[in-house]
Amino acid sequence: MTLYPGSCHCGFVRFEVEAQIDHARICNCSICHKRGALNFQVPDDALILHTPLSELTLYM
Repeated sequence: MTLYPGSCHCGFVRFEVEAQIDHARICNCSICHKRGALNFQVPDDALILHTPLSELTLYM
């Protein structure tokens, strides 16, 4: 397994995931499309959230 760093598009939410990435999906939202972002689903226990939950809000 490899540890991959990541963040939301503005960089406020930072995290790492431990995974063996063997495929990825293309997101077609306007932000991901402009950035060429790909996504990969991991189980909850593979996510290491570095931004405290108390600092997060719901984005709509």
